[in-house]
Amino acid sequence: MSAGDRKDAPRAAQATFEHTLTVRATNRDEVLGQVARAARVSCPTLDAEALAACLRAREVERSTAVGGRMALPHAAIEGLEEPVLVDVTLARPVAWGEGGAPVERCVAVLVPPRRPSVHLEALARAARRMGAGS
Repeated sequence: MSAGDRKDAPRAAQATFEHTLTVRATNRDEVLGQVARAARVSCPTLDAEALAACLRAREVERSTAVGGRMALPHAAIEGLEEPVLVDVTLARPVAWGEGGAPVERCVAVLVPPRRPSVHLEALARAARRMGAGS
């Protein structure tokens, strides 16, 4: 099987749905809930509560705070066909992770499961967005 035949091989025109929003929240879980509702615009067949639960479960494994008052929440979502990025600016910083470091911006990444190259490319796209301050 060639690399072009692999299910997880990146596609030249990989569709990625992107959303940008400003969120008013008092804690990380509220932010993740709003991220999940925004992501449903691109994938209306998915349950927003289930999406939020996947993002919260990932945070339990290990915080996605990356420093610089930013976080990169991400999860593989069953039933998702294409990556979804949600670029969030918080109206006020919220405590994130074990140490409660303040986060004022996050770019959430939702990807189809079992497609590691797609997951990595989506994370790279999110990191570029964070670095560009867009």
